[in-house]
Amino acid sequence: MRIELKDVKKNFGHIQALKGLQADLPAGSRIGLIGPNGSGKSTLIRVLSGLIACEGVARLDGLDPLRDRARLAPRLAYVPQNAPQFRARVGDVVEALATARAF
Repeated sequence: MRIELKDVKKNFGHIQALKGLQADLPAGSRIGLIGPNGSGKSTLIRVLSGLIACEGVARLDGLDPLRDRARLAPRLAYVPQNAPQFRARVGDVVEALATARAF
């Protein structure tokens, strides 16, 4: 999936979490987000997942994650750093979460 970021900014009150990010990552790229706490990693993931709005342009395969969330959702997955421990098969957990997050 191609990721395009053009002057992406996100403020939380007076705190600027994202400061004019620029990137054009072709489909198939592998990247890692590294940085100290508070550097904007989670905020960027939330923008790309369509969970929060931002200033600037964020696109996944030409689609806006916020406006085209329903079209992108089947193609996105997020694995948190500290995943909850379930006593269920992975497929069962994914299905349950997908059902709960249905659009």
